[in-house]
Amino acid sequence: DLPVTSFEGPLPATGNYVEHRIAASGVVSETHLFSPSLLNELRLGYTDMRLNYNMAFSGYNLLSQAGMQGPFSAVIGVEAVPPIGIAGLSGTSGLLPANNYGDRDYEWNDNLTWDVGKHIIRVGADQIFDRVYLISNAATVFGGYSFSGLYTGNAYADFLLGVPYQTTLATPATLGNINGTLLGLYAEDQYQLNPRLTINYGLRYEYNGPYHGAGAYNELFSFNPQNGDEVVADQNALNHISPYFPSAVVPIETASVAGYPSNSFLQSHYLNFYPRAGFAYRIAANPGTVVRGAYGLYAVTEYASYGVVGMLEGTGPFRGSATFTNHITNGSALFSFPHPFLSTGSLATQNVAAAAPANTIPYTGQWNVSLEQSLGSNYLATVAYVGTAVRNLWLGFNLDQPAPSITPFSTSELTYPEYHAATQYLNAGNDNYNSLQISVRRSGGRNLTFDTGLTFSRDLTDDTDTGTFAGAEPENRLCLSCEYGNNSITRRWAYYATASYRLPFDRIPYFLE
Repeated sequence: DLPVTSFEGPLPATGNYVEHRIAASGVVSETHLFSPSLLNELRLGYTDMRLNYNMAFSGYNLLSQAGMQGPFSAVIGVEAVPPIGIAGLSGTSGLLPANNYGDRDYEWNDNLTWDVGKHIIRVGADQIFDRVYLISNAATVFGGYSFSGLYTGNAYADFLLGVPYQTTLATPATLGNINGTLLGLYAEDQYQLNPRLTINYGLRYEYNGPYHGAGAYNELFSFNPQNGDEVVADQNALNHISPYFPSAVVPIETASVAGYPSNSFLQSHYLNFYPRAGFAYRIAANPGTVVRGAYGLYAVTEYASYGVVGMLEGTGPFRGSATFTNHITNGSALFSFPHPFLSTGSLATQNVAAAAPANTIPYTGQWNVSLEQSLGSNYLATVAYVGTAVRNLWLGFNLDQPAPSITPFSTSELTYPEYHAATQYLNAGNDNYNSLQISVRRSGGRNLTFDTGLTFSRDLTDDTDTGTFAGAEPENRLCLSCEYGNNSITRRWAYYATASYRLPFDRIPYFLE
């Protein structure tokens, strides 16, 4: 008994889209020899990387030709194909371009080398200014339409009638603008005490400032576990909250109220010093035997861009969508084409994830001791102990996860009942790697080079790598020690062998040219 919807015209073919990857870079360098023992190298660099998807039509025109009604004018000019799902058939996946994307880096570095007596002294500095620009719309910015066959028994028939089971409409995004600065300073000395012993020692300083929002308003956000509020930068950011965000259920406060830094929600840490030291010693009784050792601390700098990660995920109060579920009453659908949306939607349970403001940059300690032995004139054998310890890795804890219990679960156990998951990232993860490495390398010869080795390692961690900036959440957030065990991505035994052979002639034969 459902009326057949009359469209103004047929849906046009979606056609193809063109993907543009644009990369531009440039380097200017100047090498200056002040004296035979004093050399300076200065480099200035620029990199601009963009990724754009472009199609021959706009999503607005596509839906207008079909006679669809909705608040689509807010995203005029965006090329997009809304996702349409028809049970049992192939629908559209929701083609959406990444417009106005740019990752621009401006970098300079300067290195000074001074060769004086038994010392080779190096000092230098480098600085990176990183700028990220992005419009990250959801595929449902022109609506998402799902047909299940619930009303006629056939999903395609529901589609022909224009009666979806569910529709979704997302808030249009604005241009995001995030900036970050990384600074490094170092000094080191290579000191040859005698013909058999050389030592290296140095110190590096790094400031990996947390990325911060810029532009019209700061799109980054955070979470305050003291009261369950989501935190935005300032009053101006409050004026850009998505109309689909459930502000009545999930309160929002500004950074000044929460006591958070308003630019990035992360505190800056300035005392980041990383010492390094090493030595090489040739045994007098056996000139073909060399003992080497080294230790150093290094920053895990990718965590400085946490703000970028937060924006790329497209979550938080600035991104939102409403879902509308249809039903039939007295033979009439609650909504149908060409009016597939209601004034209010059914709100999905919210998730929130943010880092604790006091989080620091994780660091790695690396050390090794090796024994090298020449085997004749062409081979070199090495036995080495190599270790790594990573500290302060970011690990996500779902603060809404109740303690394990045999008592049946109740929502009264939730700390934040307004969230499905309230995740806070803390400096809680650790990793410890130790290995024995044996290798043999053919170091001489005219044409043949051969290298083979065996590694036996043990890698223990409570923060298994998942390919993202933070690892998998603990199964039980109240017992992190229960997570400590073998790292699943590290092999206990590893063997490798490589060989290369240079053809015994300098010119390719004419019949191969």
